[in-house]
Amino acid sequence: MQKELRNNLSENTAAYDIENLIRQYGNDVLRTAYMYVKDSHTAEDIFQEVFIKVNQKLSTFEGNSSIKTWIIRITINTCKDYLKSAWNRRVIPMMEYQEDQIISDTDFDS
Repeated sequence: MQKELRNNLSENTAAYDIENLIRQYGNDVLRTAYMYVKDSHTAEDIFQEVFIKVNQKLSTFEGNSSIKTWIIRITINTCKDYLKSAWNRRVIPMMEYQEDQIISDTDFDS
């Protein structure tokens, strides 16, 4: 029974062509990404990353939800990962600055 279910699932995922998925769900992915990151260029980068992940992991799709739900969840998680990493790139702890890099008051008097 379990083996039959896996075989059916493999046949179903084989029916999903990445180009068709991009055509069918690409706009939804792009809109969702833009909604999170608020930058069109970043949203396009996330769009590409999402469909690379979808292409690589399509065989792991279990069919517990619709393929659209699965793709949008990948999009949301990718956006959240980007936002977390973007925050880390902007925040620099003060300890990383060396004393000679900090401008002293005498530098302003010159």
